[in-house]
Amino acid sequence: MRVVLLALTLLCCLAQAQENDVVRVLKNTGYITEPVIFKNKILFTVDHSDYGEEPWVSDGTEAGTFILSDIVSGPSSSDYHRYRTSFRRIFYISGNLAYFTVNRDKWHEQLWVTDGSQEGTRLLKEFEVGCDPYCQRSTSKYGRTSMLLFIPYKNMMFFTLQLADGSYSLWRTDGTETGTELFHNGRVISGKMFQGSLYFTVENKDSSPNRNDIWSSDGFSKEFKMSLPASTRMVAVDENYIYTLSSDKLTIGRNQGEDGTQVNLIEISSGISGSSNTAIVRQNANYIVLAIGRELWSVSKATGAAGKVFDMMDQANEIDLVGEKVYVTTFDDGLIVTDGTINGSYTVDPDKRNRLVSSQDSANLFFIQQDAEEVASLYRVDYNQNSVLFETSYPKIDNINYLTDSVMTNGIIFSKAHNYIDNVEPMELWAYKVSNVDTPDASSDEGGGGAINPFILILFGFYLGALRRRA
Repeated sequence: MRVVLLALTLLCCLAQAQENDVVRVLKNTGYITEPVIFKNKILFTVDHSDYGEEPWVSDGTEAGTFILSDIVSGPSSSDYHRYRTSFRRIFYISGNLAYFTVNRDKWHEQLWVTDGSQEGTRLLKEFEVGCDPYCQRSTSKYGRTSMLLFIPYKNMMFFTLQLADGSYSLWRTDGTETGTELFHNGRVISGKMFQGSLYFTVENKDSSPNRNDIWSSDGFSKEFKMSLPASTRMVAVDENYIYTLSSDKLTIGRNQGEDGTQVNLIEISSGISGSSNTAIVRQNANYIVLAIGRELWSVSKATGAAGKVFDMMDQANEIDLVGEKVYVTTFDDGLIVTDGTINGSYTVDPDKRNRLVSSQDSANLFFIQQDAEEVASLYRVDYNQNSVLFETSYPKIDNINYLTDSVMTNGIIFSKAHNYIDNVEPMELWAYKVSNVDTPDASSDEGGGGAINPFILILFGFYLGALRRRA
């Protein structure tokens, strides 16, 4: 009897330890920005009581989580550039380097670079960006953000810049001061990379009427490709076409021939639900998928046929491509899956709030689900993409149980954790080690997301042996 009780007790303890194997990497701190995957670690900034808001790195352990540089010494914060107005994204990766910008005052903005180490975090170049009349009247000590777009390409980083004289330009850097130089004059509004070439769109206000010019580049030389109406922008590129979206009539089109003539594939109704003149775009081998307002549309690469494939209850929050399927989350729909066709579009758990776990691992897709009680659970889409497996439930610690901005690298899922009601502070950084990340169990249709702890198997063997001896 004692053998049985001992075995059951140890089994329970090991199972409990495995279920709640969440590391609180940072506890009760200030605002944490969106983590960015870099060299099997993550980069982020945190508003720390000792340092203010500064850049940090983490490998998923407390010992491996530390500040990279206290740029503004002491508890005062550096003023970081956030991409457009998201106030989340700080770091931009190209090759073995990560780039970020810091506003030093109203007249100067700095481009910084890091290799993920404290000694490798350094100032790359400072720009005089100017301060318009509104900026000069502002009580803030910081000016407007001048670097608005970062495009990684071939171990280089391209970025847009507005200088003190009001001019716009595209710059290129290889991570060295001498290798940071002007590449193209003009206001670049978008950039795409496809099959070894960089495509970027430049406003052309010298033409009448105004146009948007599309250029291609190998990173050193550049070639003019086509010209578009000012209300039209490039959204995708494939082997044969450049796909565009017109914001005035929400018209999806693509070029016809080398002269760049646009052929409209479909004009979306101006009464589109959740009307929006912007689109989030992903493409698989056969379709261009666009999330526009509260609708999903697709364009066939083979035929050019375009149409709506799914009505969403809310605008897209996250969108990702794994294999040949596009996964979309909103605040009200659950997890939406589409292959670009109407019959291949459906929802998973539509009554639950789901958030995708961003990852560079194309063989695994994870998402975190919050139920009505705000209990967070982790699920895995198996590598055949035909079933969903439960992985683990997250504990509720000190009233903190709401997880956002989750990313996975090196088998570890990092999440920002905070109280759902307060939604901001205090925040924590949590890390969870995923089991069998390379070979998920595709044969199971429920549970089974995690591997059986080998110590449990050994203990169970001792238990069976004891029973045989007693018999």
